[in-house]
Amino acid sequence: KLMKRLNFNAVRTSHYPDDPLWYDLCDEYGLMVVCETNIETHGIGGNLTNNPEWAEAMLERARRMVLIHKNHPSIVSWSLGNESGYGPGHAAMANWIREYDSTRLVQYENNDPGPIASDIKCTMYPPMELLEYMIADNNDRRPIVLIEYAYQIANSSGHFELFNYLAEKYEVFQGGFIWDWQDKCLPAVNEKGETFFGFGGDWDEDITDWVCPHYMCANGVVMSDLTPKPSAIELKQGQTPIIIEAMDKEKGKFIVKNRTHDMGFNELSFDYEILVYGKSIEKGNIDLATDQRIDDVTFAIDLSSVEDRTNEVYVNIRVKTAVDYPWAEKGHKIALYQFEIKGPVSSAPKLSTSGQDLN
Repeated sequence: KLMKRLNFNAVRTSHYPDDPLWYDLCDEYGLMVVCETNIETHGIGGNLTNNPEWAEAMLERARRMVLIHKNHPSIVSWSLGNESGYGPGHAAMANWIREYDSTRLVQYENNDPGPIASDIKCTMYPPMELLEYMIADNNDRRPIVLIEYAYQIANSSGHFELFNYLAEKYEVFQGGFIWDWQDKCLPAVNEKGETFFGFGGDWDEDITDWVCPHYMCANGVVMSDLTPKPSAIELKQGQTPIIIEAMDKEKGKFIVKNRTHDMGFNELSFDYEILVYGKSIEKGNIDLATDQRIDDVTFAIDLSSVEDRTNEVYVNIRVKTAVDYPWAEKGHKIALYQFEIKGPVSSAPKLSTSGQDLN
């Protein structure tokens, strides 16, 4: 439920299939799932996939995954595993799955396997230059869905909305999977007797992982008890499926873009608030004059109540659910937008360039 409330619409079960109950919940609440095979040979790279002795063991894990979970409509893609190099073992897995289940995608990231083993390009953490190259590559027009990106280490997720801009601008770029959802920490007690979320070393154990433990343990969107971090709010806004943009903000003209799969505007409510110097001078509801499931609708807000446009003026627009959903009650806030009509005037004194004033 919390994932849906934070505007997540897809989850990757890294790095193995999940509890059967998880798929039931995704079927019910409407989360798309990438179901991942239980294969990762991180420490030895592609040694196993290129060794015929391991071919049947890899194929068996892929077969078991598909046969067990195939009846869940939430699953949209089968993943061949994670960080295991690339070789004939993966090619065999991919094409057995395709022959058995032609209704879903097959994907794999490591070592850029190409279309023989992956129906999408899903590079991990590409630098912006590489991502732009992938978008522009006319020799390979497979859709781009990053298998991992936006790593939630420490104070992460700044400028996250830029990813959504790319998804809006380029059809071939279709988002990605944030690493990762929840901190893997346990209750620990400090010298003052206060409980906190601890990880490797916080219990004075003799042996801990030599890799920086907070990178691997405290890197979630939410804390161990599911409390959203500040970055979760940034992610929620950045990946909202209801996008509002200004067409002519001086005249109060805007456009709302519906990027949901099946949510109509009759299931949403929109309200606005006009602020002058931070004080609310007007509130109201926005009537989009349509109940249809369409993509883009324009609307206008009457700004005549702002008598003096030299003042600092902002318009806030909130998007909420207008009906109850299994994951949220009516009135749940999906997104909040703020548009600057007239920004603040600088309070810094103006410096004169005349010689007399500079002396």
